[in-house]
Amino acid sequence: MGYSTDYKVDAGPFENEDAAEFFEFKAKKAIDEAIEVDIGLSHGSKHTGRYFVKFEVNDAKWYDWEKDLRGLSTAFPDVTIDAVGHGEETGDIWKARIRNGESEIVEAVMSFPDFKVLV
Repeated sequence: MGYSTDYKVDAGPFENEDAAEFFEFKAKKAIDEAIEVDIGLSHGSKHTGRYFVKFEVNDAKWYDWEKDLRGLSTAFPDVTIDAVGHGEETGDIWKARIRNGESEIVEAVMSFPDFKVLV
């Protein structure tokens, strides 16, 4: 059976499209799941003027995601990899940033505001 998670991954900057395509090739080899990849020029502040790679892995049992992405980041030390995961259980939402073989993971914090009228 297992536990499924939806992953969204954004990696960059890449100096040119060839470097981004090489990253895509390595990612597809490292990840034993079906992925849809988008390569393009960035329009935001994170990768301005450079190429980025975005891909999704949906409804996946990708248990080694952190190890795999850390391996990719070691091979591409100047690239920042951001990942977002939404697990099948309610509230299982996290973000990870991976760079130069190191990773940091933060979990979503959900809270309810205090009642204002019926205290």
